[in-house]
Amino acid sequence: MGQVLALFRTRSVLIYVIAVLCGLGIGVGCGPQPDLLLPEPTARIKGVVLDQNLARVPAAKVFLEPVRNPPCRCDTYTKVDGSFELPGICPGLYDVVATALVGGEILRTRLRFIQLSAGQIALIPDLVLKAGSTVTGRVLLQGRADHSGTTVTLVGTNRTATTNATGDYSVTNVEEGTYAVNYTHDGFIENTIAAAAVGRHFVFDNLPLSTYSLTLCKTDFFCKTVGPLTMVPGSTSLVVPQIQLDSHRVANTRTQAFELEHSPNGSQIVRANNASPAVGELALTDPTVQIFDQLLTRDAHVTPFAGLSWSPDTRDLLFVRSFSSPASTSSIGTCRSDGTGVRNLLPVDTQYLHPSWAPDGQSFVYFLNPNIRRMLVDRSTGSLVATTSTSAIIDTLAGVVTMSGMEWSPTGRVYYSYSLNGGSGLRSAGIFTVFSAGGGRLQITPRTRDNQTISTPESPTLRPDGAKIAFAWRDPPATNEPPNGIYTMDLDGTNATRITTVPGINLDWAPDATRVIFTKAPTDPQFSNRIHEVLVPR
Repeated sequence: MGQVLALFRTRSVLIYVIAVLCGLGIGVGCGPQPDLLLPEPTARIKGVVLDQNLARVPAAKVFLEPVRNPPCRCDTYTKVDGSFELPGICPGLYDVVATALVGGEILRTRLRFIQLSAGQIALIPDLVLKAGSTVTGRVLLQGRADHSGTTVTLVGTNRTATTNATGDYSVTNVEEGTYAVNYTHDGFIENTIAAAAVGRHFVFDNLPLSTYSLTLCKTDFFCKTVGPLTMVPGSTSLVVPQIQLDSHRVANTRTQAFELEHSPNGSQIVRANNASPAVGELALTDPTVQIFDQLLTRDAHVTPFAGLSWSPDTRDLLFVRSFSSPASTSSIGTCRSDGTGVRNLLPVDTQYLHPSWAPDGQSFVYFLNPNIRRMLVDRSTGSLVATTSTSAIIDTLAGVVTMSGMEWSPTGRVYYSYSLNGGSGLRSAGIFTVFSAGGGRLQITPRTRDNQTISTPESPTLRPDGAKIAFAWRDPPATNEPPNGIYTMDLDGTNATRITTVPGINLDWAPDATRVIFTKAPTDPQFSNRIHEVLVPR
């Protein structure tokens, strides 16, 4: 059990709650609350509650917990079909919580940070009930034998606990998720610990506040030490510097994808499903690929490994659709981000690949053999329309079998890679860039700091500011080439640096620039087509 030497009034740390079985209780009733002066109803939430077998759950209690907004609460229960609706919600930021008795066990779930605006009807992902969790820890008060009386709160929730004489606390009935934890005790000055964990995948809860050096290591990756850090009564706030470690993981061994893309704000990932019975359909998952996974479309017919792009305004998705009649044909397809309105955006033709939105969302690029083209869009009618009269060729390629990536940079250039038939099968032709208006083609050859070059890089993805490129290197390296893996490099190819030993395809750099997600090739023997992620050193 971690310890905290409490020298502060409030301390926040990020924790990732690991599921622990514990007894939970359902709150009863959702009657009127006359002591609350609510504004006129302005938003509502709709959704469905499922059990662990994804069966719909009737009579599940669903309620909100305000996060940073005035108290505006609403409770309800699911209908016979497991659906629910929460009307009359004040604009603001909320958690949606559901709980129910299923198979003799109380199960819970929480969907964090739903932002609601006036007049909005939010269709949220399915709420899948799971066993609850318990958060435990210890808070020690310097100079005291009795360590009781510290209030522990999971920020944005109604979950609190108070420490006992030994400083121990336990917060039960916690839904799986990521929380900030506040510790408050009168008479102690405020100190703040920054999140010392990288991303959301390491837990450094209850770091001791005294003189110490903090060293973080991970097998096969580098270590970093920060210290000495000294905390004494009466000192001003001390911030532990952020510590960045390289880390790679398989996000979820059950979730398969052959295309994937972050939402513009990074809160969700859309993926093209690669598992029966919904192969070729689009699904939505959370950034951890652990909390929820919801099928979005029917009859999308997404082409494997042909690209997926989310519009900067979050409204529309672009992808390639495959058709069996006429044989071996495809189209650029589109749908709204909630999965509705699946249709062809461009006429059916022989080989479309890798549509990619412009940073301003007013146009997109795509490959229609043998050309990379740019086209404007029109939303004046309320729906997305491709202005085909504006189609313009920006590059022409020869011998393309497939493309492994194409992105439109905020710098005004388009970056792409494609594969050719070689003597030993498909082989990447490399990574190229061209002006979005056409012309100025350059080939980018990655070079390490040891002056080793990589001949067949693929699957380029741009850092959100357009200043760096991540790419995959999968072909057997020659004697003068570096080992396989995911690399980052500068725009001219210099400073190629391996960030994980696992190569993959379908790379996408997260909007907050902290990580790259990708899938392993379908031919890989372990975890093929699973979603992987690697944290990017800063």
